[in-house]
This record gives sequence, structure tokens and C-alpha cells, in this order.
Amino acid sequence: MNRKIQSFICMGMTAMLSISLLGVPSAAENITGDNLPTGNMINSVSDHDYSNYLSENANLKSGTEDVQFLFDTIKAPIKIKDSEKVTLTGEFAEGGLYNLSLSYKALDGKSDINICIKIDGSYPFDGAKDISLPAAWKDSTDIRKDDFGNEFSPEQVLYDDFRAVSLADSTGAQTYPYKFAFSAGKHTVVLEVIGGEIELNGVTAITPDDGSVTYSEYISKNSSFKNYSGESIVIEGEDANIKTERSIISKADSSSKKLTPSNVAVSKINYIGGTNWKNSGEEIVWKINVPEDGLYKLGIMYKQDQVINGYSYRNLKIDGYTPFEEAGHIAFPYN
Repeated sequence: MNRKIQSFICMGMTAMLSISLLGVPSAAENITGDNLPTGNMINSVSDHDYSNYLSENANLKSGTEDVQFLFDTIKAPIKIKDSEKVTLTGEFAEGGLYNLSLSYKALDGKSDINICIKIDGSYPFDGAKDISLPAAWKDSTDIRKDDFGNEFSPEQVLYDDFRAVSLADSTGAQTYPYKFAFSAGKHTVVLEVIGGEIELNGVTAITPDDGSVTYSEYISKNSSFKNYSGESIVIEGEDANIKTERSIISKADSSSKKLTPSNVAVSKINYIGGTNWKNSGEEIVWKINVPEDGLYKLGIMYKQDQVINGYSYRNLKIDGYTPFEEAGHIAFPYN
């Protein structure tokens, strides 16, 4: 097994560590309305792609203050079914580029959730006409066992709480979430469900997650933090809190004593991923507790046997953001 190590800043007692798929398979375990706006219109032309949209708004800087969009006539949360829409309004003190973060939960795991987004009455770019929202899944029970002590994966059920997700390209063509351009003033967002059903708690324009900071810049920015020197904190890969696909389940592998737990006599659940974590955009989330603020090294024990003599790539986020550029495309070589 190979181990990949890098330094990350962790603050407070709890952090959410998420890893999403960029490329092809690997396995991982032991992961230590349509109202007119009052603001000036930003370049927004339908029937053109996202790259053109960004080029047309290249003069805008990333927004630094979150802006909460408010429902016009209803109170949150609200259930929205297929072909239903809702209008929200937000006011920006200054213009800029933002991610749009939706706080929602899926109500039906039998079908995909798809929405479309209009800003100030029009689609900002072609990708906004059909955006996929992943449902979230969790283990419903403890690990199951048969009469001989062999372990089996828990049943999967829909995650029953709201989670914030930034709108993104589900095809994998874009590594980071979509950026939306807003000028200073009021703007409307119309969200329409075109497939599935969700319960929406809110929409917020947030500072973009774009991996624009290099690792060296990240370390320099956080130079006041000391290196953590305490006991190692081990998070078992199979203890994931959230998965964005029902098929991403924990599994048993008895081929190596390095796996924990391990038992040659019976099957023990001891990893997650592999061939059931292979599609672009699929994400696994772990909740971790750290004892103190500081710089921590993150080591990942993994097996990558699907891309022979090649690499599998993953995107790492901490508390919803890619900490630095290099974390947006971590390569796992064949081993």
C-alpha cells in the first residue's frame, strides 16, 4: 500500500473531509421568478458555453462576502417537485463572481435530481439549463454479520438532513463549481426542478471554490499555525458519513494484513471505494475531530489497481473548499 501525505490547516474540533472523483477508479481505506433586477445586468447570453461566459466576465473579481437569497413569498424550507419553480432575491453590496450554494435534501432516491437556473430572467450559460444535484446516502445500520461472523455492508438510506452543495458541472468537464457573475444591486434567481424532488432550505452566493491558491501560498498564509505533534488520528475509510451514490458501500478485503480490521478466518469490512467509486463527481465525506488548531499532515492508504501504469485522480475538500490548487487533482498512481 502507498501513502500520500500533505499538510493541511485544521481549526476547531470538527472538520468535514470530502473526496470527489475526477478520473477513473481507485480504492481508499484508512483515510487519516422572473422579476427585473435593480442592479446592472452582467453579461448573460443563452446558447453559449461556460468558458465564453467566464471570458465575458473576466473583469470581475471573486466575491468575498456571502449573500443570502430570500424567498419572495414563502418560508423555507420548501418542497419542490418536477416542473415546479421558486423565485429568490438577493442584494449584493459589490459585484463579483460567486458560487451558488444550495442547502437541500433529496426526497426521492429513485430518480436523479435535475434543476435549471435563471439569473435575472435568463440562463447565464448552457450548463445552467440542466444541473444535476446529487442525493446523499448514509449507512442505515451497523455492519451486518452472518452466523459465521462474516461482515456485510450496512443498508443504504437517504441522508435525512440538509447539506450545502455548490452548483457544478456533473459531467466532470469542470473541476470546480460553476462561477456566477453578479453586479452590485438586487438580482433574482429562479430555480426550477426538471427531474426528481427536493426540499430546499436556502440559496447562498459564496466565495468561489476555485483552487486559486498554490500550496506554497497556502502554507505562507497560515504560517502562524504550528505543526500538530500529538498522536496520529486514524479515520477508517469504511466509516464514511455521506456518499453521493447508493452504490458506494464499504467492503471487505482479506488480501493484506495492512488493512484494519483484518482477519484471515472471516470477512471484515475494512475499506470503501474501488470499482463502485468510478464515475466523475461521485463524492465520499468523512467527519473528523481534531484536538487543536494547527497544521496536520494527511496520509491516505490506498490501492489503485484499475488503471495499469497510469493514474486515478481525486479532488480533496475540507469543510466544503479545496484548500489549495494541488488538492484539486491529487494523482494516485498504479500500485
